[in-house]
Amino acid sequence: MVLGALALRFSREVIIIGTSLMGGVLAGFSLCKLLHRPEIPYGLAFCAGFSIVGMILQFLINRPSPSEEDEDEEDEDDEGDEDEDEDAGHYSDEEEEDEEIEWTDEIDDEFWRRKRRRR
Repeated sequence: MVLGALALRFSREVIIIGTSLMGGVLAGFSLCKLLHRPEIPYGLAFCAGFSIVGMILQFLINRPSPSEEDEDEEDEDDEGDEDEDEDAGHYSDEEEEDEEIEWTDEIDDEFWRRKRRRR
C-alpha cells in the first residue's frame, strides 16, 4: 500500500524507471542473442548499460515543465481546502463540444491554406 501511494506521488519517475528497465532487458538480451554471446556475463552487462542510458535519456527528455511544477505545488496547497466548489474549472459538455468544433475548424482552415500554397 505504501509503494502504491509512492507510485502515485512519483508517477513520472516510476514510469521512466519501469520503461527503461524493461527496454534495457529486452535490448540487452536481444543484442546478446544477435552477437551469439553467452547471456550471463554479456547479456546482464548489456541490460544494465541499456537501462542506465535509457533512464538518463528519459529523465533529460521528459523534464516537467514549469507549469506542471506549479500545478503540483497548487495541488499540495489545496489538499486541505474541502469547501471549494467541486465543479470549479470543469467544462460542461456543450463547452467541450464548442471547443472541439473550433479546434477542428482551425485544423481544416490550416490544411486548405497549405494546400492552396502548394499549387
